[in-house]
Amino acid sequence: MNSENHSFNELEVIHKLKHYLPEQAALKDFIHQIHCRLFQKMKFHKAIRHASQMFGHSVSLKLEEFRSLYKEGK
Repeated sequence: MNSENHSFNELEVIHKLKHYLPEQAALKDFIHQIHCRLFQKMKFHKAIRHASQMFGHSVSLKLEEFRSLYKEGK
């Protein structure tokens, strides 16, 4: 391939790639909305468990944390 005949157009590449990238950056923790279309047809709790396994993020407190908060009246 002759490099003189082909130039890299970064704006064209970004335009093509943006259709495959999420509109929002990855979140550290799960919030009330699921922006990933993969989970939209799932029941809420199934979706957050699945997302947790896929992305390795915590979506809930541990049982011990819930118990501690309950004892504190929170």
